[in-house]
Amino acid sequence: LSILFGVKRFEKYIFGKKIQVESDHKPLETIFKKSMSEAPKRIQRMLLELIGFDLVINFKKGAEVSIADALSRLPLDEMPDEELVIAKIVSETDVFGQTGMRLKTLKEIIENLEKEAGIDMVKSYILNGWPHDIKLVPEEVRDWWKIRDELTIADRIILKGQKIYVPAGMRDELMEKIHCGHQGVESCIRYARTRIFWFKMNQDIEKKVRQCVICRNLDDKRNQKETLILRKTPTYPWEDVAVDIFWFK
Repeated sequence: LSILFGVKRFEKYIFGKKIQVESDHKPLETIFKKSMSEAPKRIQRMLLELIGFDLVINFKKGAEVSIADALSRLPLDEMPDEELVIAKIVSETDVFGQTGMRLKTLKEIIENLEKEAGIDMVKSYILNGWPHDIKLVPEEVRDWWKIRDELTIADRIILKGQKIYVPAGMRDELMEKIHCGHQGVESCIRYARTRIFWFKMNQDIEKKVRQCVICRNLDDKRNQKETLILRKTPTYPWEDVAVDIFWFK
């Protein structure tokens, strides 16, 4: 956001020139290198506004940045209402609307996320950059390292592209909602993968669907085979004759 503000502010001076941008936000390097379609919609809108400028993003540690961003971090006299902040995230990402999540559900995800072990470490890595080698990452968050280039944070929520990370405490509830229409395993997984994510999500959804009593009863009825009706064996030719009757116009 600060890059967009600076570019718009000094457009007359920098348009048509190659601009080196130094930032202490490591993920920006990856965001600018990847395809725009892989970025969240909130980021896509910003990238579209910057598309006319030749920008090169270079990471620089905060301690090495000569001009601190103190002005942008001044406390506000009045903090915005949390409901309004969440509503803004909903409208910008359009992810929560697609999943049918209410603001109450979103707040529950935030609360459960803050309780989950290792999440603070993951957020720190997303904001400050990941180690170059997976061996340097603690065992409990190594799964995150494999998708590090796709991760962003919107307020206190972790996104993989446009998919919301669902903490362990909310997964059963969301799987119930996904399977409320008693769709099959493939349909439920396909629906979930476009909106939310967690590690081993496919296996969890499959297990949930397989355990559904209603679905199992329906499957039992569908899989019932018709009893084979045996006909009496004739004792002589033409004893039993069957004919299909039809006419042709």
